[in-house]
Amino acid sequence: MRNSMLIMALFILLQACSESRVESNAYDAMLNALLSHSVDEITVADLQGMPDALLLDAREIDEFNVSHIEGARWIGYDVVQMNTVKDADKT
Repeated sequence: MRNSMLIMALFILLQACSESRVESNAYDAMLNALLSHSVDEITVADLQGMPDALLLDAREIDEFNVSHIEGARWIGYDVVQMNTVKDADKT
């Protein structure tokens, strides 16, 4: 019973945090300062114009299993599994 209540409280807390929004631009400014932008960034519209693009997902496998872009291949995070793309067209 106690564990159920703890899990419910944690769920409510996480739900409340996920719905909060930052009202200032401070977060965006901090994030932009941290990002190096060393990799080209594309939009969803850009990606839609690339039907042969191979999307590699380097998140944890549990995250990938919950949700991923259709057609994306999981390659791992800590230990990259390049064998998952050995059959990919390299041209």
